[in-house]
Amino acid sequence: MIKSCENCLHKCESFDKLQHRELAVISAKKCQIDFKAGETIAKMGTFATDIITLESGYAKAYYEEKLGGERIVKIYKPKELIGVSALFNGHKHPLSVAAITDVTACMLDSGSLRDAALANPKFGEALFGNISGEFNYTVRRFAEATQKQMAGRMADGLLYLSQQIFEAEEFDMLISRQDLANFTGMAKESVSRLLRTFKTDGVIDLDGRRVRILNMKKLKQVSDLG
Repeated sequence: MIKSCENCLHKCESFDKLQHRELAVISAKKCQIDFKAGETIAKMGTFATDIITLESGYAKAYYEEKLGGERIVKIYKPKELIGVSALFNGHKHPLSVAAITDVTACMLDSGSLRDAALANPKFGEALFGNISGEFNYTVRRFAEATQKQMAGRMADGLLYLSQQIFEAEEFDMLISRQDLANFTGMAKESVSRLLRTFKTDGVIDLDGRRVRILNMKKLKQVSDLG
């Protein structure tokens, strides 16, 4: 049974700006789909008939390179809107999205969201704030990728997972070594080598896929120094 948006504990914060009738319209037109880990949720360049939010699980948004590789731009968790820029910019998904873990995704009708944004200034402002925040994040990510050495990029990746995704200094590395390489812009072998170096230096501890940050101050210093 599909949950109503009004009673959902995982709805996006921007939805708090909606009137009851507006939220009811969006809720009535949404569908809920389960994806297995690795399945594609949205394809870059296709028309965005739906905007996505996760009820459970984690997903990655990535740019598909012409030679077949991928550059992971962002990792999403529940309560975040995915692909919202497509509402006002070409109506196409700017990135591909795939499930990292098993995912339950809510597919929200683009037209209903766009109508609500135009009719409700507070909701529209919240959506544009979301778009602006993602744009600023993307610019910063790619600027750092070109300016920092590999150790700095690896530190950034671990800090991102710790502070933004899992909000903990100990967490399971849900993404693969290849995904971490695609996120930090380096080869898979370099990722493995740097993780071993960070462990040897007492910055982190690794136990299988379990990561524990032992020296947050040192990790931030590596990030700052680049």
